[in-house]
Amino acid sequence: MSRIHTHYDNLKVARNAPPEVIQAAYRALSLKHHPDHNPGDPEAERIMALINAAYEVLSDPVKRADHDAWIRRREAEEAKLTAANAAAQTSAQSTETTAQASARSASQTWTRPEPPGGPAGAQASDPADAHGAGSSFGGAAGTASGMRANAASRGKRKGVFAHVRRNWLYYLAAAALVWRLGPWSAPKDFSPPQPSQPERPTAKVSRRPASKHARTPDASDVAAGLAAAAANASAEDAQTAGSHAAGRASSVNRCRVVLDNRHGPAALVARLVRLDGSVATREFTVPARGSMTVRDVPPGAYEVRYRNPATGETRKTEPFTLREAQGDDGQLHSDVLTLTTYDVPGGNMRTAPMGEGEF
Repeated sequence: MSRIHTHYDNLKVARNAPPEVIQAAYRALSLKHHPDHNPGDPEAERIMALINAAYEVLSDPVKRADHDAWIRRREAEEAKLTAANAAAQTSAQSTETTAQASARSASQTWTRPEPPGGPAGAQASDPADAHGAGSSFGGAAGTASGMRANAASRGKRKGVFAHVRRNWLYYLAAAALVWRLGPWSAPKDFSPPQPSQPERPTAKVSRRPASKHARTPDASDVAAGLAAAAANASAEDAQTAGSHAAGRASSVNRCRVVLDNRHGPAALVARLVRLDGSVATREFTVPARGSMTVRDVPPGAYEVRYRNPATGETRKTEPFTLREAQGDDGQLHSDVLTLTTYDVPGGNMRTAPMGEGEF
């Protein structure tokens, strides 16, 4: 019986693994296959999408129960197919045995007749009579051999046809299962069914510092970042904004914002807006089923606004703060912030609708 590929296989965990093991496996695989750790490798993006989908299902008790029920149904179908094949093979062997027995019975019906008077009488008979008897016996033996062959062939055909008439329903069921579960009916690159995406997803903020020494801000820094937004518009920020407008990369503007739309079916028009207005708005387009990275972003408080041109829907994220800090290694480290346009487990940032004039 072929093995069924499941979300447990994608995360490399057992089917009875507790939530803690599933979460640990997801984190380990994410660190290994994340596209940021494998630049330029399209296979890493495909593997990461499978890992995210598997964790989304297995981390939700309801979705995991549905997935387990799907696995049990597939295994039951495989077991039925194996049983049907075994029954067909056993029936074929039984038919062959019956045909062989019929052939032996037919061959035993025709036996060589004894000459008159037994073997001694045959030896005492006239040579001419013996020659005539031998010729007659030879003709009878040839006829008997042909009849034995015809009887064996008829018996074998009769046994096969009788077996097929008795068990035609089993053969029909086995053929239907083979057609349904055969390799020609399965997709070339099989993966378990993916759950449907919500129409209005939440966003998940993922902060990754440039190195282990960098300080990682979180959602609690937003209020402080908004309060200190005016103070951030210092001479250093003005110099940074001027360097970006002139197309020169500044050494302090190394923060990045990634808008992940890999599960989105439509392209988005987006803007990165600084809340104190000291830096020009950055406008960009996020492709469908793709992502866009905004580089060389000055530190400060921001929000992302985006519009779906197909539907006209406009939304914005919660405010967030980008920071740069001096690490223990003496180097300047900058924030890398990832926002998703689709629902993910453990999302900690929400999006809100906007009016037409706000975008």
